[in-house]
Amino acid sequence: MAIFKHFRPLAGIIAALTFVSGTAIADPVERYVALDVHNPRAFVAAFDNFRKSGIMDGTTASLWAATFDGSSPTTHVIAISYDDYAEMQNVDDRVSQSREWSNYLDAIEGTSDVTAISMGVQRLVSGSDWHNHGAGMVFNMTISNAASYATEFAKLLDSMDNPGSTRLIEIRAGGEGATHLAMITAPDFATLNNYVDELFSSDTYREFAAKVGGIRRINTTSIYRRLMSWED
Repeated sequence: MAIFKHFRPLAGIIAALTFVSGTAIADPVERYVALDVHNPRAFVAAFDNFRKSGIMDGTTASLWAATFDGSSPTTHVIAISYDDYAEMQNVDDRVSQSREWSNYLDAIEGTSDVTAISMGVQRLVSGSDWHNHGAGMVFNMTISNAASYATEFAKLLDSMDNPGSTRLIEIRAGGEGATHLAMITAPDFATLNNYVDELFSSDTYREFAAKVGGIRRINTTSIYRRLMSWED
């Protein structure tokens, strides 16, 4: 999830992710902000107050803490979901000039540094409710043939029961060479890793890995735990 460089205002809370099981008219987009948080209590309180102000109504956000992260010194990631590009633009326009945003920037001064920012588009999804799952695993990948990979990935997802949610995100901006994120979430850390063990040991996964081996490079694999979520 940590895929971006330094930012100041809103640019620092965004990354777009989205998966589509078929042809979508408008795929969801997301904003991810990866952070090195020095004062977690103060930072979480400030972001919670900002969300509760209502200035970002219409969006859903989650705050994740890094359990194992491949992009040190990231400790936390904020993910904000928008229905489409227009909603992202409208919310940004509303927030960027608001008193709530200025108050938030003042409140987090000295509590954290942004380590990365990206925007993605959701292209494939299996399962639901990922914002409320307790654990997540993210595969940061560079893919040379997106259409072929998505086809094979969809077949893989259909082959197994998923205890949570799996999504494929196309990175639109930020990735530093990465093009996609594969994100698996589950209710808790043990359930997540048991599912991944079962998945990786399956014949279906071995067939999948053989088919995509020439078009996919996994850059990092990270595990996160959800701290809080805010619904619209």
